[in-house]
Amino acid sequence: MTLQATNPGKWLKTFFEEKDLENQIYEAEVNGNIHLIDTETVIGLIQKAQEHEKVTIMNTLSQIDFQGGDVHHFLKHLAFCYARQCYARWEN
Repeated sequence: MTLQATNPGKWLKTFFEEKDLENQIYEAEVNGNIHLIDTETVIGLIQKAQEHEKVTIMNTLSQIDFQGGDVHHFLKHLAFCYARQCYARWEN
């Protein structure tokens, strides 16, 4: 099942407001360095994402929520992806 929201940013904002998630700190190890990224930062990055990325995130969150999963597990994954994107060294 996939959602087709006309405004995924609004859907995501409402989702996070309704979930009222506890702010956690996620550890992301990249190249031997630990980066600490909190829930609020990840949610802020989601809100700044491109529309097609928001739709993908929205669909993933709705599936996690429907199945009673842990939203923080997915947000930790996104925090790692962000850290890897920002801090990974490019090797030749």
